[in-house]
Amino acid sequence: MSQNVDISRAKWTDPIQRKHFIDLCLQEANKGFRSGGGLKSSAWPRIAEELEKLLGKCYTSKQLKNGWDYMKRQYLIWSKMMTMTGHGYNSVTKTFDWPAEKWEEYLQKYPEAKQFCFKPLANVEKLKALFGGVLATGSKN
Repeated sequence: MSQNVDISRAKWTDPIQRKHFIDLCLQEANKGFRSGGGLKSSAWPRIAEELEKLLGKCYTSKQLKNGWDYMKRQYLIWSKMMTMTGHGYNSVTKTFDWPAEKWEEYLQKYPEAKQFCFKPLANVEKLKALFGGVLATGSKN
């Protein structure tokens, strides 16, 4: 990362930023820089450098780790919904076709799932490659 530059605000909901970040995380994971449920600390500066080249924005290792944790949480919530009997997943819209009563009941227990009421999990296949093996049971954090 360049010296004396402003640190950019990380927006993990921005589709372009998210795609590049996930792709770079996958590259690092595939090179063997995975550690437990995350990436090794040495991976974050490389990802930051590549994001600066691609997006012209600077991020700290902490921001990148927070982005990883955010996407990991999203995937965990989504995968838990997918394991439900009669989950009602619509493969065309990539959303869950649940009646309002079922959503209301589910959101009482899992309020973070609200994000999937009307929109799909972005980059689901790539997130599955990153987190699928780590979160197979949904019991690990």
